[in-house]
Amino acid sequence: MTRLAHIERSTLTILGIVLAIVCFFAVNLFSALELGSARADLTQNRLYTLSAGTKSVLAGMKEPVTLRLYVSKALTDAEPAIKPYAVRVREMLDTYAKLAQGKIKVEIINPEPFSPEEDRAGGFGLRGVPYDSQGSRGYFGIVGTNTTDDTDSLAFLAPDREPFLEYDLTRLINNLAHPEKPVVALIDGIGMTGGPQSGYRPWQIYEQMKQIVTMRVMAGDIDKIGDDVQALVLVHPHDLSDKTLFAIDQFVLRGGHALVFLDPLAEAMMRNAQMGMPPQGTASNPERLLKAWGVEMAAGKVVGDGDAAMRVQAQSGGRAVVTQYLPWLRLSADALAKDDAVSGQLQEIRLLSAGALKPLPGATTVLMPLVQSSVDSELIDADKLMMMPDPVQLINDFKSSGQRYVLAARVSGPVKTAFPDGAPKAPTTGDAAATANNGDTTNTAPALKESTKPVNLILVTDADLLSDDAWLNVQSVGDATLATPTANNADFALNALENLTGSEALIGLRGRGLSDRPFTTIDKLRDAADAKYRATEQQLTTQLADVQQKLATLQTDDKAGDQVLLTPEQQDTIRKFRSEVLAIRTRLRDVEHALNQDIESLQTEVMLANIAAVPVLVAIVALLVGLLRRARARRVVRAAG
Repeated sequence: MTRLAHIERSTLTILGIVLAIVCFFAVNLFSALELGSARADLTQNRLYTLSAGTKSVLAGMKEPVTLRLYVSKALTDAEPAIKPYAVRVREMLDTYAKLAQGKIKVEIINPEPFSPEEDRAGGFGLRGVPYDSQGSRGYFGIVGTNTTDDTDSLAFLAPDREPFLEYDLTRLINNLAHPEKPVVALIDGIGMTGGPQSGYRPWQIYEQMKQIVTMRVMAGDIDKIGDDVQALVLVHPHDLSDKTLFAIDQFVLRGGHALVFLDPLAEAMMRNAQMGMPPQGTASNPERLLKAWGVEMAAGKVVGDGDAAMRVQAQSGGRAVVTQYLPWLRLSADALAKDDAVSGQLQEIRLLSAGALKPLPGATTVLMPLVQSSVDSELIDADKLMMMPDPVQLINDFKSSGQRYVLAARVSGPVKTAFPDGAPKAPTTGDAAATANNGDTTNTAPALKESTKPVNLILVTDADLLSDDAWLNVQSVGDATLATPTANNADFALNALENLTGSEALIGLRGRGLSDRPFTTIDKLRDAADAKYRATEQQLTTQLADVQQKLATLQTDDKAGDQVLLTPEQQDTIRKFRSEVLAIRTRLRDVEHALNQDIESLQTEVMLANIAAVPVLVAIVALLVGLLRRARARRVVRAAG
């Protein structure tokens, strides 16, 4: 009986192994045939899941689009980082084609050297990247075309930009499926279209705006903003004439939407001072318009935030330090309005010397905050920040007001004109040439006294957030330049622009991934350590300066030769002062070491956790499985006995 049971168990074991092998191959065959490239998206921001915005764009396509993926096999073989990314791009294109139900045709092209395909890739503007010592170039980009011969392209699909792949693809398809673009007027007072500070190169945000709208740049005295303009982008409006202000006022009253970037201290304008020119036009606060819209921005005040301040390298007391700079803000999702399409899906915005908005008493409009500071904030005089202020001194002078300040807001509701007496009188100098030719006709319509419908405005108190320095990390890759976003500044501006022009399909795609993911716990610990030890450091620095001053005085007397003869007591005092200087410097080094000790310990713990967590988890699972098998074997032995 025992022998028979043993044979049956052996047979069952063999059958179980055979069945397991069959199941293994069956599951893999089923997965390959039915599941295809299905995957589970476990990323925090759902980077690998197509958004509702993409599905909406694909479902609404009326114009067929052809997408050609140019990918050089030699490049993917030579670059390990590109090969798996190329697979993902192909899978993504296949997914788009399936969802578009025949409206998207995908072609995969390998542009070999000196081939017609390589010539076409270069003709479409794709960027070749060298991949060997001979300088051979490979391509990895996408060209899209529609039936009316419109083209759009992604010049190079950099792996660093993988989190933004869905947005880039959907934007390209949306542009080709809907080639008509809304007209947007731009009044640029900071140089985003290209100025001396940027080497006359347009800012990246301006280039991205041109991809989604038709930009009409307006300058000089503006008589009227055309009726075909759907929205106005007003950037750092300083020193505008009454004539231009009236044109803006009437545009808003007619129902035109406006995206306005104000600034109490435009740092892009301050760079002129560093180039040997006096800073001019550093503040923009068109109080006349803001008052009519029921809003005011605190004049000459910049928001400092102890919780959101960026860390910078600076000079303080003659020493190089790394500390917070209160006016430069790194605002996380907690500072952004969750219930507004413009900001709801963004992760981080960086502001450089922003102002504060608040509603006026009795305003007929509603101010809805989009971006706010933390409660650990105060208003700082802009004059203090004009010429390279000491960040440590700003921290020492900081006194939190305990309130949150509105840094950007949506303003809506009925308004009255800012010019109740009508249009400003024309100049009597006969200088008709001062009026710029902005493509609009003379304003002969009667002046409106109030809005024809509720206005829709978005006001931002920092124009510098548009500058490349605020949100881009620029790196050189071979002979090319790669710009990778480190914050959602461009997403915020483009979301606002599309929201105001009515094209909201792409809003949900932005802000789904950033290359710069800060260690917030470590940052908070570092800030706490700064607060804990900064007072001690300041006290020691003051004491050191006092001792060095006394020592310098005595040493000067000593060098005077015959004029002054130091007594033994004075010489002994000099020796004591020198010893005290060495002791204070040692204590300062100890304080600086203490500033970093807790942070280094936490970083070490995080590193060890990352290294050890998975092996430990596997070991625990293996131990549990082993214990369960041993317990099961014991039960079988007891049952057989």
